[in-house]
Amino acid sequence: MQYSYNWLKEYIPNKLPEAKKLAEILNYFIGETTYKKHGSDFVLNIDIPVNRFADLGGHLGLAREIATCLDLNLNQKLIKIPQIKFVNAKNSYLNIQVDDPNDCPQYCGLLIQNVEVKPSPKEIQSKLLSCGLRSINNIVDITNLVMLEYNQPMHAFDYDRINIDQTADKRELNSINKHHSNSALIKIRRARAGEKITTLDGTPIELNENILVVANQYKPLAIAGIKGGEYAGITKNTKNIVLESANFNSSLIYKSSKYLNLSTDASCRFAHNLPQELTYVSLLKAAFLIKKYANGTIIEPAIRTNSKNNKPTIILLNLEKIYRFLGFNVDVKFLENILHKLEFQFVKRNPKLYLVSIPYWRLDLQNEDDLIGEIGRIFGFNNIPFIAPQITLSYPKDNEFYNFKQYLKTYSLGLGLSEIHEYNFIGAKEINILDKSILPNLVKIKNPQSSEYLYLRPFSLVSSLRAVSTNIKTFPTAQFFEISKNFLNKNNTVVESDCYSFAIYNSQNSVRVSDWLLKAKGILESLFSKFGISEHSYFTSNKLPNLLDKLYGIFADNNSNIIFYTNDNKYLASLIIPSNKILDIYDITIEYKKPIVILGEINLQELFKLVKQEIEFNPLPKYPSSIKDLSILVPQNTLIQDIYLAIQQSNANNLADIDIFDIYEGLDKGKSISFHLMFRSDDHTLTDQEIKNEFDKIVKNLKQKGWSIR
Repeated sequence: MQYSYNWLKEYIPNKLPEAKKLAEILNYFIGETTYKKHGSDFVLNIDIPVNRFADLGGHLGLAREIATCLDLNLNQKLIKIPQIKFVNAKNSYLNIQVDDPNDCPQYCGLLIQNVEVKPSPKEIQSKLLSCGLRSINNIVDITNLVMLEYNQPMHAFDYDRINIDQTADKRELNSINKHHSNSALIKIRRARAGEKITTLDGTPIELNENILVVANQYKPLAIAGIKGGEYAGITKNTKNIVLESANFNSSLIYKSSKYLNLSTDASCRFAHNLPQELTYVSLLKAAFLIKKYANGTIIEPAIRTNSKNNKPTIILLNLEKIYRFLGFNVDVKFLENILHKLEFQFVKRNPKLYLVSIPYWRLDLQNEDDLIGEIGRIFGFNNIPFIAPQITLSYPKDNEFYNFKQYLKTYSLGLGLSEIHEYNFIGAKEINILDKSILPNLVKIKNPQSSEYLYLRPFSLVSSLRAVSTNIKTFPTAQFFEISKNFLNKNNTVVESDCYSFAIYNSQNSVRVSDWLLKAKGILESLFSKFGISEHSYFTSNKLPNLLDKLYGIFADNNSNIIFYTNDNKYLASLIIPSNKILDIYDITIEYKKPIVILGEINLQELFKLVKQEIEFNPLPKYPSSIKDLSILVPQNTLIQDIYLAIQQSNANNLADIDIFDIYEGLDKGKSISFHLMFRSDDHTLTDQEIKNEFDKIVKNLKQKGWSIR
């Protein structure tokens, strides 16, 4: 959430640390905090913990937190609840009806007559802009300002339009003042199936029975807790307004916001369960500001409370438990100072016991453990003295697979790869490009937070592509890896598999795809060699098992997908050159050019099985070896793996090793590939004739393939 640094300085004048230092402090006490310059102000962007949204969602709550953590004093004049002189209503001007008290525990309405709708003062506009809101007019801006200060969303209706139908003609609108004696109806109810509303920005929305609305006797006036309607909105012609300050069911607002795909500052706050007591306090502050900046006569508020009286949370705090919980004795004066700063009322029952009353805005503190944790947080967990545990510790059982992954990380870093961590989800973008027949094999999230997190990922390529898309805008070339999990649904059972994925890319013009493909292959071969994996084969995508082909084949052009297998034909690893279509989907483009991107993945379970196998030691050779060179002219699309297999299938005895040492592709008829062939016997030194006989077998078999010997 965004906060104005200058606004916070009003609460803590002269002693508030500068923006950079304050961001570091909040990063320690609350959550991740960044800051940036905004005109003459600084904007603090704070990742508020979910359980602290009720009290830290507004500037007042954040100022209270800063004052407590830094032992500073708040500007009491600024936080004092304003005193309002109400004019008694001659008649009941507002009839508030709530269909279900669980949907709306409390609703406050207040009539202000003869207001002047005009632009807001510069100071209000500046605060709104710093927090990411634009200025509308003084009435709307004040409701937003109070929301940003107290964390209580509010709304203003044009009172003269609440009690009439949309179809009323101009004569009815001009004579509406004659009907002020009639009580205007505000009803909080569920929407009817197919019912529609046009929001303040002119967007028509169709509602259903699970969405809460604020309505008059004719139609909805607002989507409760989310967004106001256009019909009763504030305009330059508005003279009489009704201020709404209500408390809505957090779960209902959250679900409605997700269903409508409509997220607002109000819905975000209501979804986090706000305290009911905020409604009346915020109403008074808004009325005070509207009186100050828009004049008008404030009529005594109408309040509809449907919940039982909220009793404050009382916690029995035992100093001995603080010692057991935190591991040190808290100084009593320091403890009482913290409670004072947090505005907690307390009574000291005896030297070891306190009765502490928790203020209404601290919904996160429900028991003694919560309170002790809060004391430790303010004290500073880093400041807690180190005390050796009074128990005997023993080493846990060695986790071989964990150690294997740690060693793999260390070796990867040595290869020059950087480690990353990505989310294990895929969303609508991936679902649209996947083969629909494999959807039953995916693990669906029951309550996805957004359209990007619909399923657990079945492969790590998605995360690698997202990482490339993020980093390529800043770094023209990079290589990184990740060790994480893939998930598949097999017979309604979630099957997890550990995987190692890596990506290398280059957006510079001076490099070739073939060079970077060899580099990626070298990373895989190096990893296999490090763990003693020498026997493996690789094939193109048309030889993949059905499910793997559907999962991985969509990411590559024809014959660009290289899949590695172990000897028993189980999936071990893959190398993929993503197609241009995939690069476009993930916005991997630099100056309208497609960079070179190579993706790789290893099935860690299969690799670990091979690593665990017993390694046989071959004694050092007793007799010398002889090397003969062989150059072959083959078509351009011939795989080196196929040449290797052809040489191995020649039934040549005493062939100890095959090494490639040169590739020349500047020929019209194909490409020339040169090999070192090593011959060696275990029981004698080979003669020239023996070597020639075995070499001729190889040449004969290669010629039968249609290849030329150079």
